[in-house]
Amino acid sequence: MAQNSVAAVPTVLAAGAAAVPAAGAAGTPAPVPQISSKPETVPAALPWTAPQPAGGGQVTVNRDVLRSAAATMRSELAALDAAVSQVRRAGAGVGSLQGWPTADGFSGNATNAHNGCLNASVQAGDRHQATASNLSDSAATYDVAESDSRAAVHRVAGALGE
Repeated sequence: MAQNSVAAVPTVLAAGAAAVPAAGAAGTPAPVPQISSKPETVPAALPWTAPQPAGGGQVTVNRDVLRSAAATMRSELAALDAAVSQVRRAGAGVGSLQGWPTADGFSGNATNAHNGCLNASVQAGDRHQATASNLSDSAATYDVAESDSRAAVHRVAGALGE
């Protein structure tokens, strides 16, 4: 008996195009898709305007809020660390479940779940700490940028004789 050796050729779809077969196993190029309609017109970009001194339409960053959020996160992290330490000291609580196969299996599963929860808590704490540090770093970066901007404005004003 002869088998049919024709392989299925996957199709590639483009927006607004008919299904066309992709490149075949023999390496033949796929036909170029035919698009039946023209793209819609793209609206022109709005003209650029300088930022307003009052900050209208601009993003404002309150550095005190960043620092406050970082401090709150650090205090929450202390509570998480205390809870993780307490759970770690308590252990999985399966010491009495040993000596018969079913209890040994359950004990192993409970211990694995306990360790998994501890690991997840530690990872969450690490990410929490990193986020708090990033918020503090962002506030400091904004402080430096503001200071540098003021110094640059004063240098320019001095150079202009104002």
